[in-house]
Amino acid sequence: MTAVRRSFLPVALAGTAVLLLATGCVEDGSAASSSGQPQPSQQQQHPPGHSAAGAAGQAEDDEPGLSAIRAFDIGKLVVDGGGFTLYRSDKDTAKPPKSNCAGKCAEDWPPMVSVAELKLHNIDQALVGSVIRADGVEQVTLAGWPLYRHAADEMPGETSGQSVNGTWFAVAPDGSKVTVTDGGLSGEFGL
Repeated sequence: MTAVRRSFLPVALAGTAVLLLATGCVEDGSAASSSGQPQPSQQQQHPPGHSAAGAAGQAEDDEPGLSAIRAFDIGKLVVDGGGFTLYRSDKDTAKPPKSNCAGKCAEDWPPMVSVAELKLHNIDQALVGSVIRADGVEQVTLAGWPLYRHAADEMPGETSGQSVNGTWFAVAPDGSKVTVTDGGLSGEFGL
């Protein structure tokens, strides 16, 4: 019986995430607000122009965005437009914003690529910005921290990157790191 429930869980998680994002529901039950371009705060501003379609960390049919949600096993965190958990690294810096993840690291932890229209749901627009990486890619930042997906997260709601190597953490809506130490597949996912 457990195996049946477990195999249904990914479908339920994906459907719930898509439904909630599509209907504009946010953590406090109010309608979601949309914003245009991210407004960097004390960060270098760079022209957009990087397409989210096909970019690392963003599926072609997902609307680029950041949403604050509650994963019941680790608390409030930020997900991308596809419902995938976003992470930050303690090896990066927020002031000034700088990504120190390149090469193999960027394969395991694809950066969230900046786009002109980034939809925000329950995220303070003043905290959203971008930084140009050493490879020339413009990466989204939250409170100065560069944002990444974890390649091992195969479905929305997974948090397998939590506490990896003691330096990778799910990012909270204020840009701080979520400090719960048991990563893995979230048992529940929602607002």
